[in-house]
Amino acid sequence: LVAGAVMGYLFFWGLWKTVELMDVVKHPYVWMLGSFVIRTALVLAGFYLLLQIQWQLIAVALLGFLAARMLVMRYVNRQSKLMS
Repeated sequence: LVAGAVMGYLFFWGLWKTVELMDVVKHPYVWMLGSFVIRTALVLAGFYLLLQIQWQLIAVALLGFLAARMLVMRYVNRQSKLMS
């Protein structure tokens, strides 16, 4: 559960930071694609490592991943309301 939550936090926090920096980077499409590739590779590697230990861990990690998504979304929404 913790491994999935960490992977989810890094994935969705990275997505948020990528979107946040889109205005200041010179080539936003390269930035977005590069971020997607790196974030996806890290998450897939993490799930692969869990698969090597025990395949049932993926189901538990997926729950943590989704929980992290909800937490990051809540944080982003709260930050958006504070800025407006």
